[in-house]
Amino acid sequence: MNFADVERDVRKLIGLRLESISRSSAITIREIDDGQGRLIIGLKDGNTRSRPIDELRRIWDAMQNEPAVHVDKVLSGSGTSRNQPETILANLPYIEWLRIDNKKHIAYVGQNTHPFGTLQEMDPVRAVEIAARLRASSGNAKLSAVIVTRDLNASISAVQGICSGKLSTVGRGIYQIETESDLIVFLPAETSGLEDGTYAVIESRAQWDSANTKSLSLFGKTFTVFCRRDIKMLVRNP
Repeated sequence: MNFADVERDVRKLIGLRLESISRSSAITIREIDDGQGRLIIGLKDGNTRSRPIDELRRIWDAMQNEPAVHVDKVLSGSGTSRNQPETILANLPYIEWLRIDNKKHIAYVGQNTHPFGTLQEMDPVRAVEIAARLRASSGNAKLSAVIVTRDLNASISAVQGICSGKLSTVGRGIYQIETESDLIVFLPAETSGLEDGTYAVIESRAQWDSANTKSLSLFGKTFTVFCRRDIKMLVRNP
């Protein structure tokens, strides 16, 4: 899907009452001025406002690179009422909203989950996963190890005994400890399909016969599982 598809779908919102995520105000797209590349927006008080379509493009591009985006951050320095482009995009059927650190975010979810002209809050479990991916991609901590275990509590307690860090949930049965420089993830052996043990996370351009190897998706990235006797690694091509 590209931005041309988004532009086409935004036209389906013309004339609909579009509620904002905070429900504090509603807007209506009255028309789209293709010549000027602007949206003509009707406000609750009867006035109109014009906003550049390019704002939607910038937000869309950000959503292709990040698991969720905070619109104010993307449009920093682009004037007031930045909730208006946020409202328009959030009313598209393949975009959902969530709160991360009590700030509104929107995310492209890859499929239609609600009708045009309506809002959809992200499922809480998925929202936690998205928040974890966003923090992992933007923070200073680097994913350094994945611990696959049959006793999550014991493994987490053991690691906490040797390093201090913030413990948080990534998804169902998946946890992480974030220190100043490292991110350590804990996976249940029963559901991960991997052998018990500690897997170092590395980047490598080396090629090997991967016909019989497994892969693991984590934080929106795919890692190849390398497991040879005592050596356990998750390898990602840079």
